[in-house]
Amino acid sequence: MHKELKEYANGLGKDFSLGEYLSLGGFAKILKFQSNESVKAYLKDLDSTVIINDLIDRYNIKNRAF
Repeated sequence: MHKELKEYANGLGKDFSLGEYLSLGGFAKILKFQSNESVKAYLKDLDSTVIINDLIDRYNIKNRAF
């Protein structure tokens, strides 16, 4: 686990285990959410945004109405 992420979690007064790191990733913003549902929604949105933007750029999609 990244040392910086562990230090950030400690600074927020939270514990962030290796298991959480492996299942949720190393995005520091997830430490600010209060519920697992919020974390999952954030990660799903992040995933969708990255995938969509990557596909738009890679395939030079002009019509973005989807």
